[in-house]
Amino acid sequence: MFATDRAFKQGWVHPSKENYQPLAESIVAGCTNRRDRVRAIYAWICKNIEYDTTYTIYHADECYAERRGVCQAYCELFHYIAKCVGIKSRIISGISKSSKGKIGPGGHAWLYVDLEGWGMLLDPTWGAGHVERGLFTRNSYIWSWYDVDPRLMVMSHLPEQAEDQFIASPISREEFEAMIPASSEWATYRLDIERLFHLARRRRIELPELLGGDKPPIIELVDIPLHRHLNVGRSYSFRIKLLDTRYNIALINYRNIVPLEQWQDEGDGVYHIRYTLQGTPQLNIACNSGRDNRWSVVVSYHKPTTSEGDIEKGDNPLLSPEFRNVGNLQVEEWRAAGLAPEILARLIREQHIQTLPAISTNYGDMLRIVEIPMHYHLKRGESYTFKFYPNNDSKWAIIESGKRWHFITKASADGMLYIDISPSIVGPLYLMYNSQEQHYISCITYEVVT
Repeated sequence: MFATDRAFKQGWVHPSKENYQPLAESIVAGCTNRRDRVRAIYAWICKNIEYDTTYTIYHADECYAERRGVCQAYCELFHYIAKCVGIKSRIISGISKSSKGKIGPGGHAWLYVDLEGWGMLLDPTWGAGHVERGLFTRNSYIWSWYDVDPRLMVMSHLPEQAEDQFIASPISREEFEAMIPASSEWATYRLDIERLFHLARRRRIELPELLGGDKPPIIELVDIPLHRHLNVGRSYSFRIKLLDTRYNIALINYRNIVPLEQWQDEGDGVYHIRYTLQGTPQLNIACNSGRDNRWSVVVSYHKPTTSEGDIEKGDNPLLSPEFRNVGNLQVEEWRAAGLAPEILARLIREQHIQTLPAISTNYGDMLRIVEIPMHYHLKRGESYTFKFYPNNDSKWAIIESGKRWHFITKASADGMLYIDISPSIVGPLYLMYNSQEQHYISCITYEVVT
């Protein structure tokens, strides 16, 4: 759910002659609050209504009688059932885009539910199932399109009215068409939607392939590389949460199978591993039920972003042997942070850099660097300047050895954050960010020396 102070506006629906009160009361029997009622009604519709592949049933009454309908009918039926138990809802009309990026030939309808100061977006049509070659297939997992984050919803559902996007800076039709399409797997595996939205809006992402989103999730993807293409010889960080202990989980690359027992157990079902890609860029996170030796892929990565031919073409100067011994040369993370290979190569030459700061795998895209210290080792007592543009509304701080905090609050008119500091504690120094009031996460690490 999301907070909203917007006054509720009733939308238009076809008139109904059906008495939905008995049905509504039977659906919400045992529910103790309004949110439980919404969830129960959504579940009943997803499990009992099929999509009308003849595209003729648009009204709630006929949908209820025939147990099938198009998106408008799904939403109207929800509306009338919810109304009987005191839940206010409004149908939102617009266009939609499939997970393959195809915009539907007609319009689409989904729902906004008002819970007195809180709002909720849901799409019971997509939650119920999908149509392929004229046949409707019901989903075994219906919750990916229930209580959807507005940023995720707007990547696949563009309403006619911009205010119905429920985001601070609405996107245009042109942006919607250009953005990578959202898929149910994003919500199923609980990826960082805020981060994905900003990356997608900047058109700087090609996600790994996510599979099995129509089934109950076995794992939560807490922190994984968000770029589909990985590079042999480079290390990557993977952090997952095991939700169903009946399954085995493993990272599979080339001839290596790394089971969960070899990952670091961080407690509360969370496991972490830092893995160096070997042999081939193909890498999968897969699950196994233990009944046989077959592994089912959950996350799949593909070919690398660079090739040996890049050196000959001059596209990436950092692939030259000249830079082979530079420490922390994580090219794609620095590129994501705004330092293209040619810029990074120039800085290394000009500043005689032997070791760069350690930029965290998967987090280079959280900022666009203007100016930061580019040597890994900083000297205690000397002054250093940090200037960068954050890629979302997260909070930022510089932390010395976990003891002294420098919160970055100064900002230029165009949103650039900046701070000057003189480290006073020998040890690690972190540039960290805090997203959605969660704990601070390290983005760039230095070592302060005397």
